[in-house]
Amino acid sequence: MVHPVITSEGDEVFVTEHCAFRYHERVCLDAHITAARGDLRRRISEEGIIQLARPDWLPPIQTGSRTRYQDLHTNIGYLLLGDDLALPLTETTSGQLVARTVLRRGFTR
Repeated sequence: MVHPVITSEGDEVFVTEHCAFRYHERVCLDAHITAARGDLRRRISEEGIIQLARPDWLPPIQTGSRTRYQDLHTNIGYLLLGDDLALPLTETTSGQLVARTVLRRGFTR
């Protein structure tokens, strides 16, 4: 995990390297991974809002066809960045919020 980031609402969220990689891959492909990581941290601190409800633009989870990520982790909410990005949040046993990946509206891969 990388250092924690404080959201625009004052919540502390830990961002995994996988999450930063997915942000680079899905949002800042032309930038170097270091620049993408910095941009992700900046956006979380400036516009990150946590909501418990699944964003309405995400396709519904269907029993029997859940993705590997959904099978391994139970999301407790989503860190939203604007209208098109959602970072599913999990909680560690010590209560830390962790963003493990980035979902982008319209990204099908």
